[in-house]
Order: sequence, then structure tokens, then C-alpha cells
Amino acid sequence: MDYVCDRCNGEGIIPPNINDEYVATCPKCFGSKKLNWLENIFGKKQDFITVSFNLDAMNKYTKSPILKEIVDKMSEQIALDIDKEILNSLIKELKR
Repeated sequence: MDYVCDRCNGEGIIPPNINDEYVATCPKCFGSKKLNWLENIFGKKQDFITVSFNLDAMNKYTKSPILKEIVDKMSEQIALDIDKEILNSLIKELKR
């Protein structure tokens, strides 16, 4: 059973303070938004290889127009990369 992280309320990030202009990854769930019962009790082990963030939540809390533009461009690039990966997988399957 998964539990919604009570530190970030399932958003994967900690909203900035009034004076902050950045968004931090949640230190409890490390951006995964949910924890299993063991992780909820003992804490989650951070996987240093995995980088995750919630673009919708970042846009929600971002005050800086420059940071918002960067996040928007990253979103577009990620979508293109995913489409390219799917297309390459389909082409490989068709060649078999």
C-alpha cells in the first residue's frame, strides 16, 4: 500500500517560502510523491541516479519568468525525446 507523502502533500516538491524563488525536491519522498509503508516509517533511500521533478507543480510555484521559460522548454524537449524513443522502438519492432 502506498501513502501520499505528508511532507509535500503528494506534489514531490516543497513550495518556496515567501522570499524564495526556487522549488526544492521533497526531502522525504525525493520527488516520488508516494511512499510504501516501510519508507513512510523509516524514510526513503535516495536513488542518486534517478532525477525526478513535477513540472506542473514547479510551474505552479515558480515566480521567476526565466525559470518558467526554462521549465517550459524542458517540458517540450522531454516530450520530443519520448516521442522519438517510442518511434525508434516501433521501427525496431517492424524490422524484426
